[in-house]
Amino acid sequence: SSGINAEYGSLQASYRNALENEPHHQGILLPAPRQAANADDESAREQQLQDELEEEGVVVAGATVSLKCPISQTRMVHPMLNTQCGHTYDRNAVNEHIRRCRSLTVKCPVAGCVGFVNQANLRPNKKIAELLLQDSAS
Repeated sequence: SSGINAEYGSLQASYRNALENEPHHQGILLPAPRQAANADDESAREQQLQDELEEEGVVVAGATVSLKCPISQTRMVHPMLNTQCGHTYDRNAVNEHIRRCRSLTVKCPVAGCVGFVNQANLRPNKKIAELLLQDSAS
């Protein structure tokens, strides 16, 4: 019960911190975290979070963060964060995408994104990796 809330709060804080520290995200207003009015509301919220995890997505600061790679459309194994645009992809899929495009820097493969991706701006996404492990254990 409180474990899910603590994990959600930690993930939400990390996401907010990442947005605040990335220049291209500055100025975006995020909704305030929702507080449960009573035990029934808290229980309903925990069930909602669990349902979202089971659907391969996690709600963070009002936005859904998918556990599926936007390139391969399969569950990520080694999530990599594109520090330039903020999208996360599976390592093998993004490496193959870059190789297929035959360029060191290529357009982000997420529809509508104007960002670019290359090896230099890819970092392991530890929070998504933790969520993948937690989801696999349940």
